[in-house]
Amino acid sequence: MGVNKAFIIVACIALGDAARLRTEPASTAKNTSTPKVDADVTQKFADLDKQRKNSTLYKPAVPAHIKASSQAEVLDLGAIPMVKKGGCGHKMRAKEAGLKSHALASFLATTSRVSKRKALEHPGRESFAIPGAGAAQTLAEGASTGTVNGEEPFVTVLKDGFFEVGCYYDSMNINADKYGNGKFKYKDLANVSIARYSELVLDEDKKAMTPTICFEFCRSLPDMVFFGISNGRDCYCEPYFKPAALDSSKCDLGCEGESTSMCGNQEKSTIWEMHLCADTAQDLEEAMSASKDALDFFLEMSAIAFDLGKKMTDGGNALKKAGGLSGAPSASDNGMAAAMGSKPLTQGYQPGLKQYQALLKAHKDGDSLKGEDFTNAIQTTMAEHATKAMKDLTGPVLGQAESIMGAVKLAYPAIASLLGDEPDPADGAAVALAKGGDDFDFRHAAYAMDTTFPPSMSSCSGTIIDSPVVAASADDCGTICSATVYPEKCLGFSYYAVEGDDGLQNLCFLLSEIKEIQTFECEGDCVPAEAGKLPKDVCAPSAICMIKMSEITTGYKPKAEWKKAKRCFGEPASKSFEAYGMPDIGGKVKLLGSTELEAAP
Repeated sequence: MGVNKAFIIVACIALGDAARLRTEPASTAKNTSTPKVDADVTQKFADLDKQRKNSTLYKPAVPAHIKASSQAEVLDLGAIPMVKKGGCGHKMRAKEAGLKSHALASFLATTSRVSKRKALEHPGRESFAIPGAGAAQTLAEGASTGTVNGEEPFVTVLKDGFFEVGCYYDSMNINADKYGNGKFKYKDLANVSIARYSELVLDEDKKAMTPTICFEFCRSLPDMVFFGISNGRDCYCEPYFKPAALDSSKCDLGCEGESTSMCGNQEKSTIWEMHLCADTAQDLEEAMSASKDALDFFLEMSAIAFDLGKKMTDGGNALKKAGGLSGAPSASDNGMAAAMGSKPLTQGYQPGLKQYQALLKAHKDGDSLKGEDFTNAIQTTMAEHATKAMKDLTGPVLGQAESIMGAVKLAYPAIASLLGDEPDPADGAAVALAKGGDDFDFRHAAYAMDTTFPPSMSSCSGTIIDSPVVAASADDCGTICSATVYPEKCLGFSYYAVEGDDGLQNLCFLLSEIKEIQTFECEGDCVPAEAGKLPKDVCAPSAICMIKMSEITTGYKPKAEWKKAKRCFGEPASKSFEAYGMPDIGGKVKLLGSTELEAAP
């Protein structure tokens, strides 16, 4: 890794860690006065964190409870009669890759030990050529696919891994074609022949050539170890290859069906070696396990986010109405902010919906292969395609799920504890909520303006930090505010309980600056008895604005307009606060409109 690349990666990780310090545990705060962070700097942190998440090196973390449940549900695909040889995808020196000389071909013509062993084990186990490879062929004719040594292509998987060896003038392509157009030049003394895709596959079954298509053809033919492609489209299989001297030209013709891959030139061939990896079932199981994590994570976060978003919308609309009836524009403004702030929750699933659906399809395809015979070419090809799709999509779906969880954490910081996970140590609000405690360091807002003013219901508006918090108690709202110190420090909060269409809704607004305070004249248990206490009862409609006492004692006084209303905030009545519970997540989760997310099997 170069110095510059290493520096960029380290810098991105460091900046990503710094960005997460928005909610640092209150116990770590050394100074009650935090310098104001420049908006451009904050944006750079956010941009770098986004780049970090888009990097192929970035792996989103899967919550512990998701891994624990999904691992138990992934199907054991069982063992298959294959032995792993290793080396898939590994670049090797020419000698290690198994280049066969003419002398080796003669040696192969005098030994039969390989064929004896192959009769006892999986026929593709030995990655060697044997005498007579490709020697008996019938070419495709009429409606009949051709055969090689009595075997049709695309029936039995004999090899399931390949890697590129290099670019060569391969004399086998010229002098070892016993049945194709080059049969009059056939000179191979080892009684072997190459097998051509163009000669053995029916015209209606042929596809635009790629390395994968050539591999899937050649791996099903007995005793073939290498495959080559020349002229961008001419695929052939061979038990070994014979490089011959030619010019220094490169294999620079793009494959007919995949222009980004080089498939020889007019005279040279790009050569690949095939060998049995025996890891089809293992790869599929691992891909299914990872995809199950991603699918479950995305489904759960989408369901929770949508549920919280509905509560926030319902609460915001109810607060706008209550504020209007009470002559409290600050409360109405906060209600509007809640209604608008619900969008990342109710629509958070949309950017990843197509990826989720594609991953779910691939996962189902993998699930359908339980107990199948992976020596069967069709089943193995299906497994490999499903595995590739899952590997390609698992990371993006995890990333989308993590983005949704980011919105959920802002709207409901106690989400980790609700799910039974340990909160992220860098998430101070979550840590503080999990820890609990009675350290409520707040006074009602008017106290900051006039210490002699009696406690009352109050509403305040100002600069809201991140998202409104929903489904939390007033005490939890204070805990979250105390723990929020970076990049914006919470100075106070405005908390409301209102009766919405879907029941009691609780909204908490963290404020980094307070621009307007409105107090109300109310009596009873819905009003705080002391300046540093919350009301005895949970009431609706009700409004409470509190400011950190630590800020007041160090000289903070809101530069806010103070309005004193001669009425209460509506007609408050005692209600029962219910802690937020998980929404029902069954086989399907209904979202906006007719959209439904189906759970992975």
